[in-house]
Amino acid sequence: MTTVAVDGSQLLPWRDASIPVALVQVGYFINPHMRGRPYTKDVQMEVLAPDEIVEESKTEHADADSYPYSDMQVTLRRYLLEIETLCRLMAQCAQTRDPEAPAHSPVVFFDGSLVVSFALTMPSPYRERYINSAIALVKTSEELRVPLIGYIDTSYARDIVTMLRRLDALERQPVLRDTKKIHDSLLWQGCLQWGDRTPAMICARNDILASYGPYHDRIAFCYLQTTAHRAPARLEFPRWMLDEGLVEPVLDVVRAEVIAGMGGYPYAIETADAVSVITMPDRNEFYGHFQEFIQRQGVKFTFSTKSMSKSRRR
Repeated sequence: MTTVAVDGSQLLPWRDASIPVALVQVGYFINPHMRGRPYTKDVQMEVLAPDEIVEESKTEHADADSYPYSDMQVTLRRYLLEIETLCRLMAQCAQTRDPEAPAHSPVVFFDGSLVVSFALTMPSPYRERYINSAIALVKTSEELRVPLIGYIDTSYARDIVTMLRRLDALERQPVLRDTKKIHDSLLWQGCLQWGDRTPAMICARNDILASYGPYHDRIAFCYLQTTAHRAPARLEFPRWMLDEGLVEPVLDVVRAEVIAGMGGYPYAIETADAVSVITMPDRNEFYGHFQEFIQRQGVKFTFSTKSMSKSRRR
């Protein structure tokens, strides 16, 4: 039984550096859970040059004194690298899959939602890139038959709330008030024992999923109680897992990972997150290597007087 998890971190362009660069890093953890087969912890890294992080939505009327480099670009590149790494690992696992392994192995964890509703308010082309990447992740899982779990520890999704309000609106005397303060996970809080889950449902939002093409109805979800006192976590997964009866054995793997983890969080994701973190010493080392590289090219690289003063004082 193999589990795989990926998580990412980023180093945003530093305003105090004369040449703004960014760094995105994705850590991954592959655990075969078998004696004699070691686990794998590794990172995938990309350095983003100044021309790769220029704000794409900048207009000709933009403030001339504004910082021209985009945090959105860096965050997008981190997300894309997470998805690319997951798809590559799924293909790798599918090729090396043991013929005697259960149908629900490996289980791949993505720390986030498979439904990128957050991209709705983003300008083009950011929105399309998030959507296309999410579709590629679901499609890869479906084609390779590798189970995929999108894990959302604290979810504000309102799929069930929306469904109940629409049903209530059909009644002669509707009783449900419209409120933004209620979300799905709160409906189940206190109703589930540890390890219990809700029925699996198909996500049918009429917003971002309209751009998912043939995959607009191929993402399912449920809620799983992973702690004693907090609201349940939201789990999203490709519909093919539901159609082929793999949801319950896969959720048993999720439960086992939660037991091994800290505070109701899957151990595989925790480990991938720990691998991916860019610490302050990492940042200093990166800028040190970058400065040496730039100077070898005959280009001057400096830091602002303010940042050098802070560094001396601290």
